[in-house]
Amino acid sequence: MADKLGVSVDCVVKTIFDKTLTNDMKKFIGGKVKTAIGKSSKLELDDHPDPGFSMTITLELTKDDKSKPPQIKAVIAIAIMGSGITASTINLKTPAAGDAGSNPAKFGDRAKDVVDALLDNMLPKVIKAMEAKAP
Repeated sequence: MADKLGVSVDCVVKTIFDKTLTNDMKKFIGGKVKTAIGKSSKLELDDHPDPGFSMTITLELTKDDKSKPPQIKAVIAIAIMGSGITASTINLKTPAAGDAGSNPAKFGDRAKDVVDALLDNMLPKVIKAMEAKAP
């Protein structure tokens, strides 16, 4: 079997309703992506992939207090660019929302649930698209 294609991963939090959640969200997203890549027989994590892919995941996370109950809204955009392989780019952007609940101490957990649902939907599609470019 040919060598695996490398994938570098960068998580960016563009907008977030509670700045204290920024590092937790980056770690959570990075962990989910790394787990998904680790399950692939054609991809591996690599800080400087050549050939391979550079993946940037951008999160926008807001809370709408005017809704009853309050809503947490998330948009994740994933941009992937190939390096050293047939020219390719992959862009995917998906929104989701969920109840924030009434306990401010739980807003971070609710936000993580919304982000988790988005990633569970998006990552298999992204992995499949990258694997299609693998030798």
